[in-house]
Amino acid sequence: MYAGLVHNVQYFDAAKKWTIIRPESCKESAAMLANAIALLRGGQPPPQIGIDSPAPEDEIIIINCDEGSRKTSYYWRAAPSRVEIYGHMVKSVDDAAADFLEALGVTADGNGIPAPHTGNCYALSRAHVYRRESGKHENPPA
Repeated sequence: MYAGLVHNVQYFDAAKKWTIIRPESCKESAAMLANAIALLRGGQPPPQIGIDSPAPEDEIIIINCDEGSRKTSYYWRAAPSRVEIYGHMVKSVDDAAADFLEALGVTADGNGIPAPHTGNCYALSRAHVYRRESGKHENPPA
């Protein structure tokens, strides 16, 4: 999943035509992200489609997990037109989504919406995170 993603993304453009791709088990995490993006852009939340649906040509946010896993690690990565959010279990996906929003300066409950850098572009404090069971933020595997 890491191939071809840019490591130096500094901004998330909430105005882009994002579509959230997710399995049914991750619909609550997807709803949290969609609502936050709607607040950031001052408009409608991005649409959500199933993980087996054909990928749209526009920007995508992919949410996925290993259902049934007992591991608690997660990661997320952001590129200009693609965001990947992954957790070993559904709760880990919630944590990854909240961590992505935190990097934007947004709380998971939608409070604390930061001022945009320009237009609907919001500064990311980091472009990715990879968290293992140890609880340490690390660079994702190459």
